[in-house]
Amino acid sequence: EGGEVKTKEEGVGDGEMFMRKPLWALLSRMEFIPAATRILTAFSHSNTVEGEEVGGNVEMVVRIVKMLKMMARRYPGAGTAIAGNRKLTEAMYGWCVDFDG
Repeated sequence: EGGEVKTKEEGVGDGEMFMRKPLWALLSRMEFIPAATRILTAFSHSNTVEGEEVGGNVEMVVRIVKMLKMMARRYPGAGTAIAGNRKLTEAMYGWCVDFDG
């Protein structure tokens, strides 16, 4: 699941792509939607991740959701991928319930 080792040239190419088209680089090269899903799901099930206290980190969640919103507005296919990702939408819903209650 992601995290493959890249060559120096691939890393430089990813960095250059990010400077030109940051949202597209996050979507295509850095797999932001799967990463956001893992982060929000992990945080919604526990107050700790790898021993670190993370519960209630509202600012982090808001920033991730804002990035997802920007991607969905810019790239309709990303919006479809976000809406169709059941784990992601359930985690976002869980956070919303936590914020409200």
